[in-house]
Amino acid sequence: MSNEFGFGGNESLDVMDTYADIVYCIDLTSSMTPIINKVKETARQLHSDLQEIMLKNYQRDIKRLRIKVIGFRDAYCDGPLAFQVSKFFNLPTETEQFYSFVNSLTAKGGGDIPENSLEALALAMKSDWCQTLDPNIRRRHIILLFTDAPAHKLEKSKDGIDEFYPQGMPKDYYDLVNLWGQQKSLDGKIQITTDNVAKRLGVFVPKGVYPWDYVADNDFDNCQISYINPNQGGSDISTTRILKMLSETLA
Repeated sequence: MSNEFGFGGNESLDVMDTYADIVYCIDLTSSMTPIINKVKETARQLHSDLQEIMLKNYQRDIKRLRIKVIGFRDAYCDGPLAFQVSKFFNLPTETEQFYSFVNSLTAKGGGDIPENSLEALALAMKSDWCQTLDPNIRRRHIILLFTDAPAHKLEKSKDGIDEFYPQGMPKDYYDLVNLWGQQKSLDGKIQITTDNVAKRLGVFVPKGVYPWDYVADNDFDNCQISYINPNQGGSDISTTRILKMLSETLA
């Protein structure tokens, strides 16, 4: 039997309690109005929608759900608007605060086509993730990224940065991959608290531009990639498609 979201149900398994943290990394440059609007549309119902999907289709009861937003543009031309970072919001109790934050996001800026999506991923990885030692509770540390553009190479920061560029960034793409895989940068100076079992990465990105084809080649473990049309702001992404990606990473 399928529910209103079109996902098939499975009633035969025992229900498992789940603690989940989700970090949205959202490209906020001028073309991204469609996906920003979809995030706004789903904000108020996100907890109830995910709870319904997870119970009916995956036998997961979301006992704790927190969500954080990292909006990004181009640190090399957008100054103080390059990154907009929220706290973790506890859902459903802080749904209105979460909605207020995402409702304040607007698509503007960006300069040249590449954006600072890799820095946004690094910031997400460095989040204060939920922890539990209870073996009966499943944890999920989820990053969901949306962009319709290529990324600046992390090495570009060597040419000069300003006060608005985030501190403690990986030195290059492979340093970022190592941070995700080993919970620390290659030189050990950056460490994160994601759990290798709990971590999940989902990306909505264009095909054929740096670095998303590398990501598709399994550089990041526990990663799902969904291709979107370039430079169209995610207009081809439905809210059902977003919820499907979230539910699959939560499962």
